[in-house]
Amino acid sequence: MVRPYRKTSAPGGPWYEFYGTVCPICGHTGMCMIHEDGNRLICCRVASDIEWAKNSALPGWLHFLKGKKVQFNLEDIDTTEDNPKKADGELNRTYQALISELKMTKEHLLHLVGPTRQLTPNQILFRKYRSFPEQPWKVAKKVISRLGKPDDLIGVPGFYMKDGKHGKYMMIKGNKNSFLIPFRNERNQIVGFQYRVDKVHNKAITKQKDDKFSAFIKKQPNHVLVTYEGEIIFEGKIPINSNWKNIEYEGELVGSVKIKKGNRYMWLSSANEEGGTGAGPLPVHVSIPSDQLRNWKTGTLLQKDTVWLTEGPLKADIASDLLPILFKEDEMDSLGDTVLSIPGVNSWRIILPILEKMGVKRVIYAFDMDAIVNEDVKRNILESVQELKDRDYTIDVAMWDQSEGKGIDDILLKEIVPEVKRVYPPKV
Repeated sequence: MVRPYRKTSAPGGPWYEFYGTVCPICGHTGMCMIHEDGNRLICCRVASDIEWAKNSALPGWLHFLKGKKVQFNLEDIDTTEDNPKKADGELNRTYQALISELKMTKEHLLHLVGPTRQLTPNQILFRKYRSFPEQPWKVAKKVISRLGKPDDLIGVPGFYMKDGKHGKYMMIKGNKNSFLIPFRNERNQIVGFQYRVDKVHNKAITKQKDDKFSAFIKKQPNHVLVTYEGEIIFEGKIPINSNWKNIEYEGELVGSVKIKKGNRYMWLSSANEEGGTGAGPLPVHVSIPSDQLRNWKTGTLLQKDTVWLTEGPLKADIASDLLPILFKEDEMDSLGDTVLSIPGVNSWRIILPILEKMGVKRVIYAFDMDAIVNEDVKRNILESVQELKDRDYTIDVAMWDQSEGKGIDDILLKEIVPEVKRVYPPKV
């Protein structure tokens, strides 16, 4: 069962994310948060007169509900406190030990070398992709033996304490049917992971008057069970990503249910677990060609005049390997082969300190060509362009025919070279 809310570590709270239920302002799940008092919320999609955390990775706007208080039961929310996330050097130390204890399954290897990704075994080796372990508790124990003591894993997203027959033990939270994609920072330190699940699981999201109403998927992909005060009031299939289905009880509308397609990519996180830590602040992934990565000494600051900007670490890795192959050598002197990947377009602000550290002068936007259709995405892209312009960056955009491929990796794998167009030149 998907919980309607989950506790966050956002300042000024407690704040609870609309996880399995929708934000009453924008109508979406995820990111937006309600305060414990139920009278105010932070919406990350719809603006108000009051900006909230403007310069953070996930800014939003404060909304007062004015008599439309959201009612929820705190007893249904896991309120376990997260541990502070460790510094990059300590994260890298732990994650490198984790990688040393993991392997790639045949199925995941075939996926990465297959026609969709077209990676070589050397690329997979240098990038350090790994399958999530079948027995994560055993791997956690081996990581501890490499590092020293269980406390070394506290503050590292993904690791947490679990109760067992013989006491507490360290565990890794994630999906066994998935593979891990490392996030590297500008000093080649592994500071986080996303994992790609083999099979997407959909979830039932709800709109309801109170916490007596709940829904969950009894059988994937869309067979739903709905209860009110613990009594089953509906069971059946609901079309995926369709309109809301209204549910009545004793002739009265008590809530609505919608089936939302699950995520393919998840953050390695142990938020809301004992001894656990959330993935945030979310990292930027810095990708360079595999042959360069092999010789990049950990701790050495990468400095580049030009970077490409996209969303998704695997996409960035594939693109950075293909750019120097498809563009002419004299073009690469200008375009570069470094690709930065952000967790989402709305988190663009987290690249600003990275660009400054790396000494970047030019940014080439390479987001999916269908991104501009989404108004929220469009707004974030335009805001980021304006900010980079104000900071005197040269701004270009990579363009291609959307029918040829959705993302920059798709077209490069087809040996299609994108057209790079100037948006703003540098100030003189």
